[in-house]
Amino acid sequence: MTKSARTAAAATATSAATENTSDPVVLDAAANDARPGAALPVFALTPKLRSRIAREAAKVPADAVKPMGSYAAEQVRWAGGLLATAWADLTELAGIPIGEGAPITRDELVAYGERLEFARERVSGEAAPLDGDPARLPDGALQRSLRGAHVTLADAIPLYLCGRTDDAAEQAREVCRSVRADAAKKSVSGNGARLNLLLDSNPSLGPWLARLPKGESSAIDVLRRLHPEWVRREQIAAGRAAPAPSDDGADRVWALMAPTRERILTAGRYLVSGRADREGAYRGFARPTPRRPRKADGDAKGEGKADATKPSPDATKPAGDATKPVTH
Repeated sequence: MTKSARTAAAATATSAATENTSDPVVLDAAANDARPGAALPVFALTPKLRSRIAREAAKVPADAVKPMGSYAAEQVRWAGGLLATAWADLTELAGIPIGEGAPITRDELVAYGERLEFARERVSGEAAPLDGDPARLPDGALQRSLRGAHVTLADAIPLYLCGRTDDAAEQAREVCRSVRADAAKKSVSGNGARLNLLLDSNPSLGPWLARLPKGESSAIDVLRRLHPEWVRREQIAAGRAAPAPSDDGADRVWALMAPTRERILTAGRYLVSGRADREGAYRGFARPTPRRPRKADGDAKGEGKADATKPSPDATKPAGDATKPVTH
């Protein structure tokens, strides 16, 4: 993750829990009030909170998003254990400054828990659609929504570029001119791809646009959610096989959680250092070790029977990457 992305995500993490007072977890104490003995909250996402987290995740730069892979469920469970450990230790963690920032706060852990629940929903397949399933939209409605988002963004991006004369800025202005000039709406997929590329290649552009007053934040959300569906339909119309649009929501929110994960692990390892009873309390995620299938009992020729007095040749070999801890 780039430095700017880490800074933006960390800032969002510390404020997200108090942004919406209608969320199920309402904070009525100071951020560092650990409330010793308080139970870890149950993070039940409302549609409004789920939509907000999705918007935050959509702003994560593409180069910071890595697929969770085949061990996504295991990573979510590990992160849940890490959260429970940090919550129990919050009284002590709240007194440990981290870098140039503040110590871990209760608000920060609540925001982390909400995002973790969002990731769990995506990984488990329980996620509810945001504002309806894009696949159910008629072609005309889908095109109108995307075209409106394209024009809104193309009108606003030149404000961000004001005063810049570099080649990248000139290319971005040309993209905006092309989008606005597409009166016949013949390049919906091309315009969407170019705007997505602008957002992904300029990490500060999305957050900057989201502060504008003419619906730019909603336009980014529409672009991110509906563009893959439009491309899929074009592929079907062209007679090419097209898989259903992939949901990278879990990957994006996992990247969004990275700064807080790093803070928890850093402070937690400092806290338990030298304490034998807490050794390993803040370990990074380790991929499960694949088990080899056990051989059936030997046949008449004695095949499959191992000599109990001789160690297996593989017993002395290192386990390799399968057991190598992965720190997030």
